[in-house]
Amino acid sequence: MITHDGIAVAYFSCLVLSLIISTAVLIFLGRRTSSPGAVSIRWMMGCVIIWLFGALLEIASDRYTIQLAALNIQYVGKSFAPYAWFVFALKYYGYDEKLTRKVLFFLGVIPLITIIAGYTNDVHHLMWTSVSQQNIGLLTVLTKEYGIWSWVSTPYNYLLIIAGTFIIGLRLAGDPRLYRGQGASLLAAITIPLALNVMYYLGIPREGIDLTPCAFSISGLTIALAFFRLHLLDIRPVAYNTIIENMNSAVIVLDTTGRVTWLNKAAESILRLSLNQAIGKQIDSLPGFNQDILRFIRNPEDAASDIIIEQGEARQIYGPRITQLYDRSHHPVGQLVLLDDITGRRTIEIRNRELEEQVNQTSRLAAAGEVAADIAHEINNPLTSIISFSDWLINHDTPEHIKKDVEIIYSAAKQAAEVTSRLLNFTGHFDSSQESVNINQIIEATIQLRYHALTNTNITVIRQFDDRLPETVASFGQLQEVFLNLILNAESAIKDYRRKGTITITTERRGNLIHIAFKDDGPGIPEANIDKIFQHFFTTKAPGKGTGLGLNICRRIIQQYGGTIYAESEYGQGAAFIIDLPIRNIGNRELPDERIPEESAGYNEAGAAANEKVRVIIVDDEPLILYILEQLLTEEGYEVVKFVDAVEGLEAMKTGNFTLALVDVRMPGMSGITLYNRLKEALPEATGRLVFITGDSISLDTSE
Repeated sequence: MITHDGIAVAYFSCLVLSLIISTAVLIFLGRRTSSPGAVSIRWMMGCVIIWLFGALLEIASDRYTIQLAALNIQYVGKSFAPYAWFVFALKYYGYDEKLTRKVLFFLGVIPLITIIAGYTNDVHHLMWTSVSQQNIGLLTVLTKEYGIWSWVSTPYNYLLIIAGTFIIGLRLAGDPRLYRGQGASLLAAITIPLALNVMYYLGIPREGIDLTPCAFSISGLTIALAFFRLHLLDIRPVAYNTIIENMNSAVIVLDTTGRVTWLNKAAESILRLSLNQAIGKQIDSLPGFNQDILRFIRNPEDAASDIIIEQGEARQIYGPRITQLYDRSHHPVGQLVLLDDITGRRTIEIRNRELEEQVNQTSRLAAAGEVAADIAHEINNPLTSIISFSDWLINHDTPEHIKKDVEIIYSAAKQAAEVTSRLLNFTGHFDSSQESVNINQIIEATIQLRYHALTNTNITVIRQFDDRLPETVASFGQLQEVFLNLILNAESAIKDYRRKGTITITTERRGNLIHIAFKDDGPGIPEANIDKIFQHFFTTKAPGKGTGLGLNICRRIIQQYGGTIYAESEYGQGAAFIIDLPIRNIGNRELPDERIPEESAGYNEAGAAANEKVRVIIVDDEPLILYILEQLLTEEGYEVVKFVDAVEGLEAMKTGNFTLALVDVRMPGMSGITLYNRLKEALPEATGRLVFITGDSISLDTSE
């Protein structure tokens, strides 16, 4: 049989052990300050330590006043430990939004009153109607008759403990194994002290010793085990409603009759309805409910794939999804409607489609350019014959009445040749090397490309050119691309704004710069867009009508020459695009060596010795070109040998018996370039006497 002295020693030892374990757990928890729920569980362990300290102080002394003070210390821990447990359960399982400052304050009112009532009990006796000492072997403990407030505070503490335990217990059924293990550990840590406390109030054991503090050693060890083995506080479960509330997608939950049972915050924002306004109501009876969403809910297969919702100037695109909800018995319980915000994705898709269209358009333009080059080549050959023959007739003894008709033919042929030349320049079949160019002439050639379009849209071009503008070194084609972009933009702006308008183009020299301005009387550029217009893909035109690349390309070309391009505009007053282009001196460029080659020494201007007749070989696949060149050169006293076949012409050149060779660049079978390379292999010194002729413009490969 255990004596009272044995009970006293065991009780004291148990309290000391519980205090040591609880203190160690609290110190360990101090390193988990950032973990959810860490503050509240530290608070709870702190309350347990206060409770244990008071219990030890009570049995360590037999003086009534000290024991009464220890009793009040115990009640500080007893009152706030259940409070901290409940707060921890809410925080750890993701119900933080429930714990507002107001809620925390009202939850703490009763524990605070309990502490005050204990310290002032001598005045009102609301906590204990009487407190007396009782000896149990070596121990002296206090026995209490409970007052009215004790029957308020004690059930309240039990309520908080049971509520926190219930929250944890709810998660045991559906959570993964790790979270179930954490929950079970927490339940074990609270259940044992709770059971012993209930026994104490029921008068068990009869000696009147409260064994609740002794159970804290088991609670501390259980929590410590959960820390190390189950990652308590490190990995925590999240409440399902917290997940739903923080989703970017709108969530609408309906029951089987179509009534709203839940909306998350995103859905409230889209529908402009609060959960309290919508819950329990039929979806089609909600005021202002979006009809596209309603059609999708009623018939998902026939509804639009995207739902567009406009709120003021904002325009959002949503991708709707609907899922049937079932209980564990597989009976339908409702529907889950999700609206995913796909505005960004759709914007990127539209951009990609526009870019793809731009690439396709560029490919089509490149193909069109190649076709145009071929057509121009085929047209230029007969045009060359017409121009040459008509010029020959004009300068010979031709009757006056015939000469006038020939002059008309010559003029018309020259005009046609200019058209093909402009077409080749625009499609990129021009010499891409830089040369001395006249800015006024490039602008004029560009205007001619749009002459009919500008005339048909009642747009007048006013030229304010500086006739003394110096030339500069640049690529004709690149600058024409810049000027054409600016004219097209001005033309488009005017057409969308008024029936007729004016484009004023100004050129002038300003120091070492050529100043060029394109001004239109269209609507102008909004202030918000003025800094964006040169960015990649920025456009204010409707989808499919603009790619946002033109002005960016213009800026890159102008910057390539060390220049600047910028826009000035006052909305409603038109816009001006201004280019400042440095004047580049052709003397700074490496020019071809124009000295007479050594192998040509002793020859006259035609390349023949002074006492020999000049022999010219002509290679061209166009008989008309061969004929006119033969006529002109023979008339000047040259000996002409002509070949339609390039292979035959090459064989004649390999003999070296010629003064000059005129070779067409583009020929079937063997091109002029190939002929040149073959001649260079066979007779290198003869290549200096070869001159290329072509009805096309000179490409980069040819120029090299």
